[in-house]
Amino acid sequence: MSVEVNRLKAAFWCRLIFDAWGVSSPEEMFNYESARSAFTENKYRIAEIFELYKGSKKQDKAYDILYENNNITKWSDYFLGKRSPSLKFVNEVDELVAGSEFFFNYGAKSLFNVMSAKSPEEALNSFKEELIECFEKPDDTHFIHKNVIGEIIYENEPPSYEYELVAMTEEDIENLQSNNWLEEYRKLRAFLPNIDAFHNGFPKSEVNNLYIHIAYEAISAKFLTDENKYHNLANILFVRHSINAIENFELEMGIPSSLWLDIPFIKEAFDWHSSYLIEAEKL
Repeated sequence: MSVEVNRLKAAFWCRLIFDAWGVSSPEEMFNYESARSAFTENKYRIAEIFELYKGSKKQDKAYDILYENNNITKWSDYFLGKRSPSLKFVNEVDELVAGSEFFFNYGAKSLFNVMSAKSPEEALNSFKEELIECFEKPDDTHFIHKNVIGEIIYENEPPSYEYELVAMTEEDIENLQSNNWLEEYRKLRAFLPNIDAFHNGFPKSEVNNLYIHIAYEAISAKFLTDENKYHNLANILFVRHSINAIENFELEMGIPSSLWLDIPFIKEAFDWHSSYLIEAEKL
């Protein structure tokens, strides 16, 4: 994977780890003062994290990661995407936070895989597998989430959404197969999950649907040759009156916008969008 994608991966991965440990930043993990009111007197937050593993088979690994091989500069660099952790360290952390290594390697809904793919076929295979899996129910049936039909709000919890569900048949899935990657790619658009909820906020409960859309439009930006191949990706990532995902990832999750724009095809989409706005103003 490219250095730029790896830095974005590091920022997302670090937040996954911190969510599991109940901290929001490197400063909270290492700074006694910021954690003092919420946790036991005379204990740094890092000691509270260690308590999660104390007495278990993971205790020694937790001690190595949290004390022997740990400093705020390293975690701050991961948090801000200034550098990427070694694969060895990612593997070691996975022993404490199960699934984090898979997330680092493949990304939410295979987004990182798609962003780093060397060919459209490689990108499409990763994407299609993830898309079909996200619609699969425990009884092996598949449903597409279409129009939002309701919002559910519980006290002290983020809202969740109810969707009109459309059943996918085995024939639907078989019809997605094609010997031509572009034909297959275009067929998949009809099965993308609904992301209307993001026009009125940033519901984290729905963020996997957003990852899927970004991954799909990344394939267009990277591999299509159409004049407007950046249009839909730009609409999701940059347009202020639309979803404006990059800005919202920074506001809601602290992911620096610059990490996205360092990735060549996303920077190209941003430049295309900026040129589009300039030309529109001339009309």
